Amino acid sequence: KKTYTNIFFPNNDVIDSYDEALADMKKHGHEEGGWIFKNLKTGKMSSVRRDRHENPHPSEDSLHIYLGSPPNIPGEILVGTWHTHPGGGGPSGTVEKLSNGNIRYSGDFVANHQMKVPGLVVTGSPTSRSYYAYDDSVVPEGCPK
Repeated sequence: KKTYTNIFFPNNDVIDSYDEALADMKKHGHEEGGWIFKNLKTGKMSSVRRDRHENPHPSEDSLHIYLGSPPNIPGEILVGTWHTHPGGGGPSGTVEKLSNGNIRYSGDFVANHQMKVPGLVVTGSPTSRSYYAYDDSVVPEGCPK
């Protein structure tokens, strides 16, 4: 059975980045987030935060963060994305099967489908977090509460 625990909760460094983002979310009032990478030699997982303040993306607005262009890190592979939701709750958007058999993705599901990696929404505060894992088939599993 597939779980996301090994991707989203591999070590304290990754979890610490969630806590820093939750604090920044409270301070700025908008989504914060980033990417999770795996080192191909060591297997160590790390989180890289998207710096929306120093390098804003044109598609970002006053609330939403853009995670569609992860950095290229030599020797590392992208394994997931994560971001906060100021209002709480899980991923926003839809995965809709169209009459012609194609699937249309919206909201949080778009970038993850394009990059073929799962995503995580982190809400709450550093002392009381909630997690919502998702992928482009909308199958959330394996996140500790």
